[in-house]
Amino acid sequence: MNKIDTAKILSFDLTATRDVVARNWWIIPLTMLIGSGLMFWQESDLRTAPSYFTLTRTYEPLDETSALSIVGIDTDSISPSPSESNQLIILQSDGIKNQVLGTISSSVNVKVERTDKYFAIDTKTDDNGANQFSFRPSLSASYVFSCVEKSESNCDLALDSYLGALIKIRSDSTKEGLRNSIQLVDSLLQSSDKLSELTKEKLLVQKIALQKSVELASGSLSLILESKYLGGNEISNVDTSTYIFGLLIGLIIGILILLQLIVSDEKIRSAKKLIDLVGDENFLGEISKQAKPSSVQHLASAIRGANTGGFSKLRLVPVGDYNSNIELESQLGEILSVKVLLTESIENFDANALFPDSGILYILVVRKNSAKIADLRSTWAIIDRSGNQILGTVLVS
Repeated sequence: MNKIDTAKILSFDLTATRDVVARNWWIIPLTMLIGSGLMFWQESDLRTAPSYFTLTRTYEPLDETSALSIVGIDTDSISPSPSESNQLIILQSDGIKNQVLGTISSSVNVKVERTDKYFAIDTKTDDNGANQFSFRPSLSASYVFSCVEKSESNCDLALDSYLGALIKIRSDSTKEGLRNSIQLVDSLLQSSDKLSELTKEKLLVQKIALQKSVELASGSLSLILESKYLGGNEISNVDTSTYIFGLLIGLIIGILILLQLIVSDEKIRSAKKLIDLVGDENFLGEISKQAKPSSVQHLASAIRGANTGGFSKLRLVPVGDYNSNIELESQLGEILSVKVLLTESIENFDANALFPDSGILYILVVRKNSAKIADLRSTWAIIDRSGNQILGTVLVS
């Protein structure tokens, strides 16, 4: 009896290929869906809303000492205390930060910057014809507040809080600078014996103006610019071409997976594949589970033709998932006038069950689309090496 040729290279089986494709066709739409999903994830980062929000506001401080020039006070000589540079340092301190952001639930990133003043050059000619140069501020310093956060409302609250803190710092600093000027005027008035009456009157007017400026100083800032930016890609930014590219990549990957399944398929899906494994002489036929009388008759004839000696029992050994078909077994037993036994799978055989008996012929019942090549080879080898006679194989669908 010929054994299974383990070195045999199976030829291309269109039926098996068709069965694999019919059972695994869903892989292609799945990979196409995954491909388009990955493109969507890469382009949109799965965001239905911007990933962050940026709010920027620019404020210009009011020059609250400029009106003092009406009474002859040089406003450039009045310096806030602390200075504007030191005011920014105070605003950015941890104490102010904890005070301002303590009421906000999330972590807000706020940045405050101060621009420098710009100056213009004025020229004029004096009575002697000489040119005189002077500098004047053409643009006052401004403050730029910027906030980066996921919530626009948190940014609004944070910038408003920082603005309130800066207004208070500026108000206190301006008032302190004006009080220093008042102290200077008081010192001058105390030396009244060295001042003329006109000068005293002028200093008194200036003192009143300085005192009034202290009362009116508010540290106010005027909003001159606001900008908002929504950061990060959104779903609406995913183009149709991106989806098409993802579908094509998924299609190619799906086809490659199907080809791999076809090449590596280990299940017996057709009579051609079973014949390639066992040879024509060991293939007895193919029947369906609900066997027709004609197919059973053909199988019985093949069994008679394959066996030249006598036998009293016919043992059917299933390969793959196979349930007993009492009708098939009884018909075969009746036609061949022998006892037909359907045993369990080879895994449940013990040494006694495999004891050689010349009166018993073995037929391997291979379940189509269930039996694996490795299981068939293993079953064949165990029965053959135990000294029992294998008549052939039957493919059952």
